[in-house]
Amino acid sequence: MVNKLFNLIKCTLLIVILIVLGYAIYGQFYLADERTEDMTFCKSLDTQWYRVWEDGRREEITLPSSVEIENAKIDVVETVLYDEIDRGACISINSSKQDIKVYIDGVLRESYSTKDTRLFGKTSVGRYLLIELDQEDAGKVLRIEMSTESQFLGIVKQVQYGDKL
Repeated sequence: MVNKLFNLIKCTLLIVILIVLGYAIYGQFYLADERTEDMTFCKSLDTQWYRVWEDGRREEITLPSSVEIENAKIDVVETVLYDEIDRGACISINSSKQDIKVYIDGVLRESYSTKDTRLFGKTSVGRYLLIELDQEDAGKVLRIEMSTESQFLGIVKQVQYGDKL
């Protein structure tokens, strides 16, 4: 009796697995895609980047970038956004163990800090910030300020330009 029950359960599970697998394959090949090619775009923000030092000096850099900076200092990079901003465009900035502030034309648009929210540790391992852009942001200065007490100060990863997808 136990052997018959065990075989019945095996057959039932096999049938369920085959139905789920069949539906997944059918959905992949025959159901409509939820987005089209013209809806999604993503590329590196290919503009001229500058590291801005405390004394006001500007140094031309390419991203990703890494430089030695004393702890408890602020690492600042700047660029000028494209003259034309695509509809629905965002920029994506990857923060690695860094508190970060993003300004566009001197206005704080986004910030991320775990200073007052973490019981253990000081910052999150990694976080992506998505900043939505609109036509009024075209040609304006993008300023990113990063600070941390870890060895990641001075590291700036590639900034991406695209849509939220």
